[in-house]
Amino acid sequence: MDTHITATRTIDAPAGEVFAILSDPQRHHEIDGSDMVRSDDRSDRITAAGQSFRMNMHHPRAGDYQTDNHVTGFEQGSLLA
Repeated sequence: MDTHITATRTIDAPAGEVFAILSDPQRHHEIDGSDMVRSDDRSDRITAAGQSFRMNMHHPRAGDYQTDNHVTGFEQGSLLA
């Protein structure tokens, strides 16, 4: 079963600053609106499509778990999918 989640939001900040946060899994907890992202699992900055990174998560009812995230598109400074 393929599942895709897409979100769009306008951020009042320079694109380079936003991209720097999004391409660094170590900073994802700073922008997590669900409060479920705890930390990354030794991930490097995203620099290319085909990379993957793992996040340490927590949900009050489900407990601790991890998600594997796969980068399907990348253009420095403008695209991260």
